[in-house]
This record gives sequence, C-alpha cells and structure tokens, in this order.
Amino acid sequence: LSLSVTVFAQGNKSAPGSKYDSVAASAASGLQQKILLSDKQTAQIKDILVNYIKTKPDLNNSSKLFSQIVPLLDSRQKIKFQIIQNDWWDSIVSGLKK
Repeated sequence: LSLSVTVFAQGNKSAPGSKYDSVAASAASGLQQKILLSDKQTAQIKDILVNYIKTKPDLNNSSKLFSQIVPLLDSRQKIKFQIIQNDWWDSIVSGLKK
C-alpha cells in the first residue's frame, strides 16, 4: 500500500511537467513543419526538449540543446535548422515564460 501511495505522490509532483511537455511538443511540431522532420526525429527532439527544459537551463544559451539536436538531422535539415534556430529557440523561451 505504501508503495502505491508513493508512486501516486510522485505522479502528482510531475504535474508542473505538463507545461514542459506542452512547450516541447509544440516546439517539436513547429520544427517538424519547418525543416520536414520525420515522425521519429520529431519524437526524439521532443524527448530531448523535455529533458533539457526540466534541467532548468540558462535560457540565454541554447548551444547545449542544439548540440543534441543537430546530429539527428540530415544535411538539408541542418542547413534549414541553422537558418531558423534562433527564432525557434526564442519561441521556446517565450513559451516557458508564460
């Protein structure tokens, strides 16, 4: 019984994470549309974003995040990502500040 209560309590603690999930899902979906990601790439990037955001990163420095995303992209996607990455990051930051 105490084990199920502990699991339930931990589940409640993650409720603020739903904001992270929402921001990450929106950002990944937006990126998918802009640089034509596959569904697998989109899911991977969403997972990376959720984990990255949960670490409460410095919102003025996105290089660590980008270094995790770029290896997932093909050459055409990398070029497109370089063009939009700052605006895309700004949209993530503004979503987190809401």
